[in-house]
This record gives sequence, C-alpha cells and structure tokens, in this order.
Amino acid sequence: MEIIKFKKDKGNTYKIYFNDGNIISLYDDVIVKYNLLVNKSMDNRLFNEITKYNDFLNGYYKSIKYINKKMRSELEIEKYLIKLDIKKKEIDEIIKLLYKDGYLNRDM
Repeated sequence: MEIIKFKKDKGNTYKIYFNDGNIISLYDDVIVKYNLLVNKSMDNRLFNEITKYNDFLNGYYKSIKYINKKMRSELEIEKYLIKLDIKKKEIDEIIKLLYKDGYLNRDM
C-alpha cells in the first residue's frame, strides 16, 4: 500500500489516505518516527508496527490528559487504561514513560 495524501485532523493527528482506499488517523509523532511521506510504500508488517505504536501513543496521550485534570496515582492510571482496553504490557510501558517524562513520581 502507498500513501497518497495527508489531511490535518483535530489535535496532533493526521488522516492518512492510501491508494487501496484505507484511511487511518495517526499522531504526528508516528509520522515523524517512521518518516511517512506521500508516495511512501509499506508492507503489512510495517503497517502493523505503525498502528501498534500509534495505539501506544493514544494510551500515553489519554493518560496525560487524565493526569492534567487532577493528580493521579499509578494505580488510578492503570485502572483508567484497563477501562480503555489497553493491554497490560502496553500499560506498563506507558506508566514507565510517564515516570520518565515526569508526569508521575514516587515522592509523597
């Protein structure tokens, strides 16, 4: 499949149009990381990798939004992400990244 067009969507997402008629919404971070340009071709393996990373970022950004409303504990974030049907492995990675980026801390 080949990318034929980008269209700015709400927030920091873009709709990506493919020559086979598929349309997906990706975060701008995904586009930059995978160097997605018009006329770039990709196989199913790369497409799956891109969508998996996009889903990870979706959970990460939703967690940040959830934290911004009020202070949250790691357990609250984990329960919130479980409600969003995010896999345990991805939840652990998201929480690790939230600690790394300073959105969560262990100090009390």
